[in-house]
Amino acid sequence: MGLIGLHSRKISLWAFACALFVACSERVASIDNLLMYELKPNDITEEVSDLSGYISELEVVTLSKDSIAFKSINKLLVSNRYYIVLSGGVVFSVSIEDYNLIKIGDVGRGPGEYLSIKDIAISPDNKELWCLELYNSILRYDISDGAFLGKIEIPKNIGYAKAIVPLNPDEFGLYIPNPTSGFCLNFFNSDGKDLGSALDYKQYNFDMGFSIPVTVTDGNTYAISPESKMPSVVYRNGIPEMQLRFDFGNKNVPDKFYSVNQRDPWIYLDEIFKRDYYKHVSSVYFPNDDICFRVFGEGSSSWNYYINEARTHGIRWQSKGISAPPIHPIASSGGYVFFPFEDYGYLTLEEEEDELKRIALEKYGMPEQQGMFIIKVRFDVK
Repeated sequence: MGLIGLHSRKISLWAFACALFVACSERVASIDNLLMYELKPNDITEEVSDLSGYISELEVVTLSKDSIAFKSINKLLVSNRYYIVLSGGVVFSVSIEDYNLIKIGDVGRGPGEYLSIKDIAISPDNKELWCLELYNSILRYDISDGAFLGKIEIPKNIGYAKAIVPLNPDEFGLYIPNPTSGFCLNFFNSDGKDLGSALDYKQYNFDMGFSIPVTVTDGNTYAISPESKMPSVVYRNGIPEMQLRFDFGNKNVPDKFYSVNQRDPWIYLDEIFKRDYYKHVSSVYFPNDDICFRVFGEGSSSWNYYINEARTHGIRWQSKGISAPPIHPIASSGGYVFFPFEDYGYLTLEEEEDELKRIALEKYGMPEQQGMFIIKVRFDVK
């Protein structure tokens, strides 16, 4: 059926075919002309406090038994053979077969070294790991052994790039919040040649640092979720497929906070997060063409949504952080959704208020050793 739910009365097969034909005719297509799909999450989901009836599989995976290696996960990629972890600007590869951990590159200024990595992506042919370093260049490594393969220099005048959107083994896009050029997505080839831009910059984005604006599902579906009122844009196999607008009804952030005449995008930020609005949609994934994402509510409370493929039913639950940050989706592959399991051992099972973590602790108990763990979940939401 695909991501967009062709059952929808709003969208005809003919319109979808035309939109896809236009998108396929040019990779760097005008995103403004793409199909727009409206999703009203609060109308089709029920708020739940007990997730046990909606989980068909759950496993706690040990990424590393070395608590010093990495203490948090900024981004997680899942391939057939590896977990790739971005933690504190440093990249690690973990073998899924034997959990052997290697560090990708090193901190420094020499070949293959970096001061800090902002984003990671796996090339569409699954042979290379692409790392977006501090000054927008792309460092290329062999995904099998971490060997340095080369560096792609990017023009310095595009602004501060935040994430990579692979299109094919020789082309990619860079997502730039608050760009200087007027566009949030700039495209380049493997030689660093400028191939054009898209995602016209009409309203402010908020580069918060703690969210994931570009996500990948199963290695070929990328969701670009600007941290503002702008809709998410979905790429499949390097082709722009649709725009996805999240409508939370009377809990949408009012238009005044996104005024194009307001030149300081941070002026209302504190008020936005205090008020009972649903904002900052990020971490958007499509496990088995279902949809899972994270959004913030009143007082920066964190909410997770899971909606079925037909877009007719789903659940939402609040994630609470007491001794550790709230749980949120951080990767998706093979129909599973992955959540970081951060627990500092301060709470008992009875005291734990985060529902997903409580279920993991109930099944597996408190990990005996320090380290980094993730929760691997398959949901069943009919």
